Amino acid sequence: KAAGGKVFGKVLVPGAVLFLHGVGFVSIEAFVSLYFAASGWSMVTVALSLFGISFVAVRLSLGHLLQGNRLQRLAALSLACQALGLALLAFSPNQYWALLFVALVGGSCSLTFPALGTLAAGRCSPHERGTAMAFYAGFQDASYALTGPVIGLVIQAHGYGTGFFAAGLCALGGLVLLRRARP
Repeated sequence: KAAGGKVFGKVLVPGAVLFLHGVGFVSIEAFVSLYFAASGWSMVTVALSLFGISFVAVRLSLGHLLQGNRLQRLAALSLACQALGLALLAFSPNQYWALLFVALVGGSCSLTFPALGTLAAGRCSPHERGTAMAFYAGFQDASYALTGPVIGLVIQAHGYGTGFFAAGLCALGGLVLLRRARP
């Protein structure tokens, strides 16, 4: 039991960053369709498609960047682009700009999980890595479980723009936390 607590402590920072990153990912998946509908924009299927296409395209074309010792920088760049995309989406003047920002968020989300996961596993000895990845993935699961209800309440109280902006602030918070973490 004490060994599990030690491993949890080693993955706490990358896991917390992953939790904050997940807020933006889930916000798009859960609310972009409703945002488009409420805004009277017709291209919601294109938005969801662009999110997925950009996610896959970045992973396939830039996945090689996950090798090496610059994973913290890669995660930081991903979080910064996610925060920017979500903030811009919050203030989209029309669906065409919104499509661009949704694609930016999709692409920026692509490498965050594996980059942070590699950082988390790298903090642990080889015999701890299975436990580390279980704890690490648990942070994503928690983010996915909590984001819908919490961002949904924000949207209900203040509108879709505020919900996406709040998700962007979470990504920015993840960036700040990541920058304060030692590599």
